[in-house]
Amino acid sequence: MSKQFLVAGSFFGIIAILLGAFGAHQLQTILSKKSLNIYEIANKYLFYHSFFLIILGLAYDKIKQHKLLNQSGIFIIIGMILFSGSLYLISIFEIKKIGLITPLGGLSFIIGWILFLWSILKNKA
Repeated sequence: MSKQFLVAGSFFGIIAILLGAFGAHQLQTILSKKSLNIYEIANKYLFYHSFFLIILGLAYDKIKQHKLLNQSGIFIIIGMILFSGSLYLISIFEIKKIGLITPLGGLSFIIGWILFLWSILKNKA
């Protein structure tokens, strides 16, 4: 599954760059400062966790706890979709009620990071 995380990290990295450029060039004059700030937070977290997925994919050769690594990556991807996705929707379309799922995305990030740490600590090599 390491290749899938490398692909996912690259894919989400591309999306983060495209959405970042869109935000910088198209949304600056449309969104309020508050909405633009929310958009930028969504983009930062999407970009940070794109790198995380790439690191996770590269860690497969070093860390033999593949089940934990797989679970970590899945939680990170869920977090990217729920956290960043909901913030993008809130900032662009002002769909406030979708903000109820944003903390679930944050929790998914935390779980993903904990599982990654656990896989490192359990690794015998």
